[in-house]
Amino acid sequence: MTWSPGVRLDAEMALAALAAVNGLANGASLPLMVDMAGMAFLSNGARQVFAAPSTASRVALVGASPVDRMLADYQLGTGPVPCPVRFFMSRDDALTWLGQARPSD
Repeated sequence: MTWSPGVRLDAEMALAALAAVNGLANGASLPLMVDMAGMAFLSNGARQVFAAPSTASRVALVGASPVDRMLADYQLGTGPVPCPVRFFMSRDDALTWLGQARPSD
């Protein structure tokens, strides 16, 4: 999944994104990479949506700046997440980590 640079992510957008991911997975539990580079804002409502279980078995958040890391830390620091989630500054590192997923992840 890729968020456009400058996006201000609200709950409605988060719900639409999760519905699309769940639809594409067709019931399977799959790893997910999210390119969030340049994202401007993550609302409290969006954070709550992303805290709900989905078909994602693990999530790699990929950013390009300290601000991206801050937004990821904001998401991850607000409570439990439904699957393993990590932030990366490198798509290659994110893909390597996603490829290490075990069926139980």
